[in-house]
Amino acid sequence: MKKTILLLTALASLVIANVAQAGDVELKQQLVGTWHLGNDTFTLNSSGVSVSSGLNSDGTTYSFPIKWDVKNGVFIETIGDESPKELKILSLTKHKCVVQDMWHGHHIGEWTR
Repeated sequence: MKKTILLLTALASLVIANVAQAGDVELKQQLVGTWHLGNDTFTLNSSGVSVSSGLNSDGTTYSFPIKWDVKNGVFIETIGDESPKELKILSLTKHKCVVQDMWHGHHIGEWTR
C-alpha cells in the first residue's frame, strides 16, 4: 500500500512537471518577436537569444545580446556575465506582456508590440 502511494505521488509529480514544461514552451513561442518598453526595443528569437537596443540618456544608441528562457512561467534573462534576472509573466496577449521583476523592487512593467 505504501509503495503504491509513493508510486502515485511520483507519477503525479511527473505529470505536473510535464504540464508546467508544456506551458513554458507555449509561453516561449508566444514571446518570440519584437517588443518595446519605453525607448528600448528587444527582439526575442526562438533560439533563446535576444537583441536589445535603444537610446542612452546622452542620445547615443546601444545594442547588445541577451540570452533568455521561460521556466515555470518566469522569463529569465542573462546579460553577459551578470547573474540571471527573473521576470514573472503576469499576463501575455498577442500585443502586450505584463511582467514583474523578481530581483529588485518587484516593479511591474509592460512590453508592447
